[in-house]
Amino acid sequence: MTSNVPIPDFEWYAGISSARGLSPRCRFASVERCPRYWQSLSLLSELGSTKLDPKREEDLRRRWERSEYWPPTAEYATAIFGPKDKYDQWKAPSLSKFCPETTYDRFRYFASEMSEYADEIDRAHAHESLAKERAPSSDPRWEWAHVRPMHYTECPYYSLLSAGCSRSGDNGAADVTLKIPLVADIRFKLRFRELWEQMKALVQRVRHRLLSQHANKKHGHSMREK
Repeated sequence: MTSNVPIPDFEWYAGISSARGLSPRCRFASVERCPRYWQSLSLLSELGSTKLDPKREEDLRRRWERSEYWPPTAEYATAIFGPKDKYDQWKAPSLSKFCPETTYDRFRYFASEMSEYADEIDRAHAHESLAKERAPSSDPRWEWAHVRPMHYTECPYYSLLSAGCSRSGDNGAADVTLKIPLVADIRFKLRFRELWEQMKALVQRVRHRLLSQHANKKHGHSMREK
């Protein structure tokens, strides 16, 4: 990370959002709304964050794996890589393709990629250079060997999910969860536009039938009067 790279703190993030006329934080930052957010949050448990409830974790995994948004190959997936110790704990982890919303909540920097220093020697050399250039204490290089800042509008999932919310093929569909205690949560799409069109068609058919019956009755009365 070079000195001309911005410090990806909240002020930097909110400034970009404001300039683009958007909300300060991503509207899809939820395990229920975005697979990358869920993957990132899930993997952060390997770095000390609280784990999701196992049942909810498995439900979310099945849901996103069946969705059109699931990464087609490992290269597109959120991941942690690097060496581990004898206790299977990460020693110098590198985070790849993470949701910046989750990295901020965990590390106070909005970034898609973050790598720790390989060892104390590398860290010491970096600190020496940072001291010479008088880097502020908020500079992530004091803790991280590499940080790639990212605003949520740069995330590919933001475009995908935004298109999914507005595309005409959804026909005004909304995700609905029917909770049956002690049995299951049943998810389905309630398509309000389709429901409205069906209701209008039903009203038209009923109206047509009533008008036909009324016309037949009038015709019957006329025939008897003659």
